[in-house]
Amino acid sequence: MNPPDETKIIPTVPELSWRSLQPNDVGTITELATACLEVDGGLPLGAADTYIQEHYLPALPGTSIGAFEGNGQLVACTAVQPTHTPDDYRITIVGQVHPTYRKRGIGTSLLEWSMAEASRLLSTSPPDPASRNTGCN
Repeated sequence: MNPPDETKIIPTVPELSWRSLQPNDVGTITELATACLEVDGGLPLGAADTYIQEHYLPALPGTSIGAFEGNGQLVACTAVQPTHTPDDYRITIVGQVHPTYRKRGIGTSLLEWSMAEASRLLSTSPPDPASRNTGCN
């Protein structure tokens, strides 16, 4: 299972480098979430370390991506992970873009990358449980 081709979706921004999020990124993800909360409002839970670890550091490799400045500061990120239930298959997508990097197409590109990744993950799922039990013989 290969991740989507990032070069076709992620915008080229000269001062940024892109890579998968790692466990040692929790602090910088929290800083990004805090900056976004200050501008956008929302629930403080979104910047809590436990929330960050559960939502931005998926168990599957290659299902998250972040944009980093040369100094290591994270300015945008997204993560995609399966959140299946017994009745159906679901994908949860989270993401954010630092307020100073908005209006450059980064958020749109991250959403497109996330949707491609979600499609890839769902394509490996078995048939939907509901479709297996149609009641038809």
